[in-house]
Amino acid sequence: MGQQWLAMNKAQTFEEFKKALEIRGVASLNIVYADREDNIYYLSNGNLPKRNGNYNWREVLPGDTSATLWGGSLIPLDSLPQVLNPDCGWVFNTNNTPYSASDCADNLKETALNKIMGFQGEGLENNRSARFLELISQYDTLSYEDFKRIKYDRQYPTTMTLPTATNLEDLMHLDPAKYPDISDAIELLTKWDRKTYADNSTAPLFILTWMFTDEIRKSEDRVFRGSTVTTHDCVEGIRRAKAYLLKHYNQLEIPLGQMQKHQRGTVSLPLGGAPDVLAAMYSRKGEDGILVSRAGDSYIELVRFGLEGTEIESVNAYGSSAKPGTEHYTSQMEYFAGQKLKKMSLDKEVVLEEAVSIYSPLGLKGVE
Repeated sequence: MGQQWLAMNKAQTFEEFKKALEIRGVASLNIVYADREDNIYYLSNGNLPKRNGNYNWREVLPGDTSATLWGGSLIPLDSLPQVLNPDCGWVFNTNNTPYSASDCADNLKETALNKIMGFQGEGLENNRSARFLELISQYDTLSYEDFKRIKYDRQYPTTMTLPTATNLEDLMHLDPAKYPDISDAIELLTKWDRKTYADNSTAPLFILTWMFTDEIRKSEDRVFRGSTVTTHDCVEGIRRAKAYLLKHYNQLEIPLGQMQKHQRGTVSLPLGGAPDVLAAMYSRKGEDGILVSRAGDSYIELVRFGLEGTEIESVNAYGSSAKPGTEHYTSQMEYFAGQKLKKMSLDKEVVLEEAVSIYSPLGLKGVE
């Protein structure tokens, strides 16, 4: 794995990059490539064994026959789902199906080989991919600022869906008259603009509703690819979310940033975002009704190949130090919570010129 990552990072051309991929040391992970020659490439990477196509590899398999043994060879790299230099000019992935990685005309079509590869099939989108496709369809050309607006978008798509909750949109269309005790909460959800920025006052209700709905399904072992939510799941999720908000905030509508926080050490900042929006944020229940961020957007790096060289902007969710009490333990948190970036460089001369201190981990003098 280390050998492949090194070769990928040292590659000077797309041909060298593809040669690095042939090492097959990285067993999984989506890979996206771009260079200054305007090559773009998406690969749904995986070390997948050649298997017997007569069996359903998503089900329990018989163990009393050698026919289900994997064998020693892998499916070739060029047989994996991938897109190179599509006419539309873009590739993407949000952990959605690899058969939706670009414009419809450029997407790879699912074949019988997927029966043994087991990728998510055509049509299995998630909220992030559905929202991205809504946004990208508005542009014939894309500026850097347009790109950042898409990357930092915090709105759910017109039709919500997840591979493990394919009918999630049903949650947004309940009849309030049928459930008098939560009719006010249902009406809020049906009128919600689906945005999850820190100042949005209905987002807390939705986030909690989905959190409780998912907890109910997981407790009953009903979460799997292709599963759905029931009306009872949705109603009970809303009921628990309403009770949670009234208990801790005495009202159903509060700014999301009042409930959801980005915390480390003594720093606690209002935070937008929600599960499976493009600028995703997943939180856990903390003390006094607070939701504390735990996953989603984390390290962000945006790279441009400009006329004056490579331009890089980045941000870390917390800071460059994991040691409490140090200067950079929380130094990037305000940037992160505010969806801001800082300029950075991989140019050795610039790095050395701007360095606060320079040292050798081995304590050796003269080491470059």
